[in-house]
Amino acid sequence: MRTTCPECGHEFDTRAAKGAPVQNLNAMYARFKFEEILVREYIKLFEPESGRPNSISKETRLIGELLKFWDEEYFERGGRGYTTTRDQIKASIEATCNRQPRLRTHGYLLAVLKSRASDTEARAERDQHEKALARTRRATQSLTTAAKAVALSEPFDFEAGKREARKAREKLGFVSPEPWTAESDADGAK
Repeated sequence: MRTTCPECGHEFDTRAAKGAPVQNLNAMYARFKFEEILVREYIKLFEPESGRPNSISKETRLIGELLKFWDEEYFERGGRGYTTTRDQIKASIEATCNRQPRLRTHGYLLAVLKSRASDTEARAERDQHEKALARTRRATQSLTTAAKAVALSEPFDFEAGKREARKAREKLGFVSPEPWTAESDADGAK
């Protein structure tokens, strides 16, 4: 005997509904917790244009592929790997559902997810660059302050200026080479 589920629209044999495939499918949906309704909406985009619902085996395969992205928070696209978050995956699924195309693969979702992941990577790279720039500015300010202090003192103490500059470089983590001396220069000329 065949029947249709009032919630999801699946048409199936009632004897098969008691079996493991349906329980497995429901357990897979449950792993998405609060996003389960959104995921069900996304999986409906894979239904054929005839309006027939997806088979349980097709739906299980699609959910399994989606769970891989969800659990690992990582995907590959175009030979390159991307790290993502569940929030980005959720937002990408929402964007895909709002567009409402008919889908055959997760390709469109991955394209949307790739653009979000690329934005995140660019933001992280920009932040890293800004931090390095701030460190450089602080170093320049420290060296300028040391130079002003040395320039204002009477008489000019070259050794004190070198010590201040060395302290500022060490504070920033720069490794100083052996300090230059007239003796070392004379040794090199021999």
